[in-house]
Formats: sequence, C-alpha cells, structure tokens
Amino acid sequence: MHSGGRLQRGYHHSSERPGAAKKGRASSCAADGSRRHALDASCSRIPEARIRGAGGPFAYCNGADALASSQFSTPGHINGTTVHQNASLGPTTPPMPVLAAPNGKATPFARSSPASRLAVDVRGLRISYGRGNNAVETLRGIDLSLPEGKIYGLLGPSGCGKTTLLRCIVGRLKPRHGSVRVFGHKPGQPESYIPGPGVGYMPQELTLYPEFSILETLTYFGRLFRIESRVLQERTAFLIRFLGLPEKSRLVKNLSGGQKRRVSLAAALIHRPPLLILDEPTVGVDPLLRQSIWHYLVTLTHREAISVIITTHYIEEARLANLVGLMRQGRILAQAVPEDLMQQHGMLTLEDVFLKLCMADNHHNVGQPQTAENGGVVVPAQTVETTATNGKGLVSMAASKETLAANSMTHLVRSTSLEQIPALELSEKHAVRKKEPFLDAWFRTWALVAKSLTRLHRNLPVLLFTFLVPSIQVVLFCLCIGSDPFELQVAVVNQETHPLLSVAFLQRIDNTTLSQIPYRELDAALDAVRAGSAWGAIAIGANFSAALHYRFFLGVNADNRTIEDSSINVYLDMTRVRPFEVILSHVICQFLVMFVQVAGLLVFTFIVFEIPSRGPFVWVVLLTLLQGCCGMIYGLVISSMCVEENSAIMLALGSFYPNLLLSGVVWPTQAMPYYMRYLSYGLPQTIPTESLRCILSRGWGIAHTEVWLGFVVSGAWCAVFLIFAAVAFRLRS
Repeated sequence: MHSGGRLQRGYHHSSERPGAAKKGRASSCAADGSRRHALDASCSRIPEARIRGAGGPFAYCNGADALASSQFSTPGHINGTTVHQNASLGPTTPPMPVLAAPNGKATPFARSSPASRLAVDVRGLRISYGRGNNAVETLRGIDLSLPEGKIYGLLGPSGCGKTTLLRCIVGRLKPRHGSVRVFGHKPGQPESYIPGPGVGYMPQELTLYPEFSILETLTYFGRLFRIESRVLQERTAFLIRFLGLPEKSRLVKNLSGGQKRRVSLAAALIHRPPLLILDEPTVGVDPLLRQSIWHYLVTLTHREAISVIITTHYIEEARLANLVGLMRQGRILAQAVPEDLMQQHGMLTLEDVFLKLCMADNHHNVGQPQTAENGGVVVPAQTVETTATNGKGLVSMAASKETLAANSMTHLVRSTSLEQIPALELSEKHAVRKKEPFLDAWFRTWALVAKSLTRLHRNLPVLLFTFLVPSIQVVLFCLCIGSDPFELQVAVVNQETHPLLSVAFLQRIDNTTLSQIPYRELDAALDAVRAGSAWGAIAIGANFSAALHYRFFLGVNADNRTIEDSSINVYLDMTRVRPFEVILSHVICQFLVMFVQVAGLLVFTFIVFEIPSRGPFVWVVLLTLLQGCCGMIYGLVISSMCVEENSAIMLALGSFYPNLLLSGVVWPTQAMPYYMRYLSYGLPQTIPTESLRCILSRGWGIAHTEVWLGFVVSGAWCAVFLIFAAVAFRLRS
C-alpha cells in the first residue's frame, strides 16, 4: 500500500517498489529450489486472479503452499467486487497464521478444507433461552463470514445479540441450531485452540486485577500463552509505548477508565492470536489514539493475516473495517463492504444506511433476510424503495460534521504508511504453540502461582494479618487460658483461741494466688464479699486444732461435732445471683435477636412472595414470636443438660427432626396412625401449627378454640421449658 494510497473496497496496493519486490521473490525462490521458482514465476505471470485464501482479497503466490491453497481464474471477484492484480507490485500480503512449534520453528496453522479458509464461518445460528411458550430467541438464523486477514465491524444496539454471538464464536456458548466454525473447526475442539491461545478477546467490562501493575498484567497473560521471555519483553515494551500507557510500574487500580481499557486491549494483543475479538476497544480513548489503534489493526491484518471482529457504537468508525454487519433483534440486516452498502442504498453515511434498513425491517417484519451473492444480507429492493420514499426526509441527509470527521479519519488510517509500525513487532509470528498438555499445564500453573503471589504482595496488610494471626492466637491462648488466677483478695476469719494448725494451714496458702485479708467477725467478712471487696471468705472455728487432732485419731468413728469443728468453711462471691435470673437474662437477649429473625421471615413470606393471609395479621405475628420463644427456651434446656458442645448439637438435631416430622408441618396429622397421632398432639408445635393454618387459610380470629388453643399450648411449653432449665442449672451449680 503506497503511503499516499487508499484502501477501499478490498483493493490492496503494495508499498514496495516493483524491482525490490521481484528481487525479493527471486531470492526466496532460489533458496527454495527450482520447483518453487517455477511456481512463483507462473504466479507472477497471471495478471488477474480470483483468489480465496488466507490473505484476503490477495493471497499472493508464496511457493507451493500458496498455490495449493488458492484457486485462479481470469478475471475474478471477491465479495462481488472485481479485483485486478498488478503483477509488477509483487507480493505484500503475509503468509497464513502459524503455530510456533516447541523447537522454535514455525508450523502452519491447520487448514484442511476450502471452508476452513474463512476465519469465522457462522451458518444458521439460533440461540434461545427458556422453554416452551416462555422461550426467547436471542439469535435468529445468523449467517456470518469473515475471511482471514480481514476486519469485521459488528454494529447493533444493546440487546440485539452481539455478546451472545461473540460467546458462541469463542466457545463459551454451544448453539443447539446452526454451526460455528473458526479456522475450519468447531470452538471447543482441541485442534481449534479456542477457547485458548487461538483467540484474543477484549471484553467490554474491565476484568483486570487491580493489584497488578501494567507490566505484571501483560507478563501474566504472556506466561499463560508460553511466550518466550525475550519476545514477551519486546512485545510488552511495544504495546506500552504504542498505546500511550503510563509507566509500566503503575498499578491498574490507579489508572483512569480509558487507560484500563487500553491495558485490556494490550492483554488481548500480547500473544498476537490468529483471531482478535474486541468489544468496544476505542471507548473513552483519544481520537488520535483511536486512529493509531485502527491503523495497527489494519496493519496486522495486511501483514500477518490476523482476523479481527470488532464491535463499536461509533457507526462511522466501522467504515474502517473491510466488512461491516448491521445487527438488529437477533438478525443481521446486512453485511458487506461499507462503501458497497452506502453506494447500494444511496446514502452518505452508515448511520443513514442502518436507519433505512431498520425502518424497512419494521415496515415489512421479514422473518429471515435474504442473502446476497457477496455474502451480505439485504432487504428486498421494493422494501428499500418504499421506505426511502416514505422516509426521504429522514434518510436523505447531507454529510454532517461527524461524517466529515469519520471520512477524515478513514483517509488518515488508510493513507498512513504501514512502515510507521516498527518492523520488529510486525515480523514476529503468532505466539500460538502446539498443544502439549503437560507443558501447558506446567506453564499455566506457574503463571497462576505468580499471579497469586503478586496479589498477596500487593495486599501487605492482608498478608501480614494472615501470617501473624495464628501466632497471635497461640500467644493469646497461652497467656490468657489455663493460667491460675492471682492476687485474689480473700477475707480470713480465724476464731481459734490457741492457733496451731490453723496458722500452719493459712501459711501454706500461696499468697501470689490469694491475698489474705484478716477479719475478726464472720459477718464483717461476708459483708466484704457482698460488697465486692473480697472474692470469698475463709472461716476457721474456735476448736479447729483440737477437733482435727481427735478426728485424725478417731478416723471413721469421729462424731458429727468433731467433724464440724475440724472443717474449714469457705464462702464464695455469688452476689446473690440466682439461676432463674441468669436464664431470664439469656431469654431477654435472645428474644431481641429472634424478633429480627421473625421480622425477616414475615417480610419475605407475606410481602416478597405474597403468601395470602385471610385472618388478622397481628395473631400471625404473635403466634410466630411465641413459637420462636418456645424453641429458644428449649435450647436453654439442652444447654442445661449437656456439658459438652458436641452433645448439645447431637441432642438438638436428634430432637428437631422428630418434632418436624410428627408435628404436622410436613404432612397432616390426620394421615398418621392413631398411636402416632396422640404422640404428635403432645409435641409443642403440633397444635400451634393447626392454629396458624386456621388464621391464614380460614381467616379465624382469637375467638375460635382452634386458634387460642395454639397460644395456650405455646405459652405452657415456654413455662415448662423455662422451669426445667432453671431447675437443671440450679442442680448443676
């Protein structure tokens, strides 16, 4: 392509001088041998060619491979356009996409049939969600053809099915009707490399790791695709420089929205796949950068036969694509060369063409658009004429400022010399390697390990917390759990007249643990305990030493008086708290928690899911709260009976399911045997369940026996459980 030339309607012009092109081809043929030289010579003598191959409109003869994969006739048509090849220009289109073999040599990307010469071939694709009458058809008979080395611009409003179509192409959604072929293979097959290194996908949503820097992001994706370190460094440096990104050490979370999208674009381009799918890549970027991105994509398609599918909401920007598809309501209204569409419909802009086709589509509501010879989809001529007549004022518009800007950008992109992109980056082959399961798994694992380590490194507080929490827990446990209490003040009353053994006993007490405070009277010591100034009181009787002496000699024959005088009485600080008060405090606290739970239950039952209630709603709320209290107090009963937590859990589960199955919640009690029915009526939930059903279904109030009996049973069980728990706690204390 000449620096001042223009890429239009599939015409390609070489930027190389005729002599240089012939010289380069002659030297390559001499290196390949006489047979390849003869083939190249025969190709150069064909002035006009109809070529279908990896190179797009021109797949120039490049030895036996190019000749074997091309078909010639004179003259030829590509997508309905007559193509003239000037033999003096020489070959400029690149070879087919290649795979980098493990030994470093390039191997051709598999091409097995003429159909596989299309990068993307979609036929009769239909996707629907739901079943039966509720089924919604998202894609309705999509036909799409993208030759290799071309840019396909997919235009359409939100909700028309663009994302669904892209998901089918990348193999994330399997169609039930129709076929999708990418480089001749179904996505998902091992030989298709899709999903995988065979495709580079830039989503519209930002899915980058915010803790990564720009360099770390590109390095991570490069390692996933096993790119050599040298190539990865060169390509990373080029993409950072080309896309105008800030310093490579800048974290993604500190970038602006447009810069993040450019990093996402760089991640899709890093391994230079045979197929690029870009979803809104130029949103929020500078117009000059948008021009550079388009120029780079055009250059990649020309020199390396990379195929591109790009979606954009800038309609006039799609004029830069080789093919454009106008999509609406799950169908492609038209797909062809942009200039052909505008010329065919007599419009100056693609926006006018899209508007015209949408109006025609609404007017006739065709079920399946017709397919033109060039692979596009067109609306019947009479439809277009009628719509154009009726909407002449809408679609026959002069070129606006936006149109002039788009034409200017198109001219800039198409007229810019391909040599502006550094030759080093363009000379690199595709980084797609042959599949080697073990090595692929190894490199992916190490890439993921590096990613995880980087994320941990970026979250130092979380990392330190993770490292230190176990140690802190052990330290706190050892310091605070298991140690003996110390410096506990204890009131001591020693009433012995001639203290002998009592003094010896008190001296043996560790003063570190117990700090003894002497008192003359027992009542004063007990008052100190009640006031909280002492944790307990120790009282020794007046005849302690003598009684202990007699008790030692008499042994089991000692009388009660001797045993009582030789005993030491200990009074601990209970602050007059009774077990019933402890239980009542727990009931009050847990009732507040249960109230919130019941409120949420009632909101979801009667407001969100709109379960009808024919009776007074206030009785529903009160009965539900009363049943919640009954279950809560039953939990206190279990805790009073069990010492270990595991025992309490087992007892709770063991009693919950019989109560659930026998109380009529799951199945009516009338269907139970008589002996089981009597057992069911003795449970705390059976009669209240019947009462709740009477309120909800029959609309009864508290005046009916079946209703108030549920309140009585619930209250009675609450009282029984509360008394039982208080007695059990008192016995345990």
